[in-house]
Amino acid sequence: MVDVMAAPPPMTVQLISPQVNLPAPTPQASLPAPQPLPAMSPQQKSMLFSELIEKYVRVQVEENNWQPKTKDENVRIFDILLRVVGDVSLSALDHETADSFRSTLKQLPPHVNKNPKYKDLTIEQIIAAKPTEALSDASINKYMRRVRVWNFFGVGASHP
Repeated sequence: MVDVMAAPPPMTVQLISPQVNLPAPTPQASLPAPQPLPAMSPQQKSMLFSELIEKYVRVQVEENNWQPKTKDENVRIFDILLRVVGDVSLSALDHETADSFRSTLKQLPPHVNKNPKYKDLTIEQIIAAKPTEALSDASINKYMRRVRVWNFFGVGASHP
């Protein structure tokens, strides 16, 4: 009869590891320092924001990055952006511009470009009318992602 309570015989396990020839440790190579975005050329500094947006939209369409519906939506967002910021030169765009745009968006109603009630009003007049609804946080965030258009073609490192 076998004693089930007895300890099993010891097993011997031999690990076989292949010889791996690793290179000797070397001092950590230094990575090249990241290069800042190139400064805006005088031509870029004098480019109007509307020209940049037009160029950006054209490239997105030519490269088939946008479906027609996406293009229409983005063009409407850029229209609001231009109405709020103005058609200024690219050198005038900075973080304060983006902050001001976000603050203004928080006061605008949804579908401001589609609603006939707001068609002929300035952004200031729309805000003064104290709309009962405001853009959702999701919409505001979507609009702010489009603000990155002013980074298009490396407009400048100090821009959002």
